[in-house]
Amino acid sequence: MSQSIEITVKSHEMIITLSSGKISMPIGDENLNGYIPQHSPITPYEAEIAIEHIEDVIMPIIHQLPSQPFTARCLDPRLQSLLPDHPQSHTISTEQLENKFNEVVNVINGAPIQSTNIPTDQKFTLFLLIIREISHHWRLDHFIIS
Repeated sequence: MSQSIEITVKSHEMIITLSSGKISMPIGDENLNGYIPQHSPITPYEAEIAIEHIEDVIMPIIHQLPSQPFTARCLDPRLQSLLPDHPQSHTISTEQLENKFNEVVNVINGAPIQSTNIPTDQKFTLFLLIIREISHHWRLDHFIIS
């Protein structure tokens, strides 16, 4: 049986809830450990800096997480909004998340905002960057979203 963690992203922090307690990290959808992008949508340079800040925070805590495999829950409605074709789905796969992330990357790199149906504002983009980096670096298959 796999263990479960819950991820909550707030404006200035992310909280990981484990069976053994909570871990608070200084990255949120408005402030990444003191770094705040200045543009919306963010620029390619700001995205790279944001990713560096996220990685610097999430990588050191890997050893505090349950051993693989574990289930990640994130009940934030923004994740559900990434699946408009499957409004009743209870999970979002890493592949689906990566596809939506790539849509935002395209906008960041100059594609028209209308080329995606998901928000490209700074707050949503930072949330998506955090969740994507977690799925990538913690080698998650999916998130439970409801």
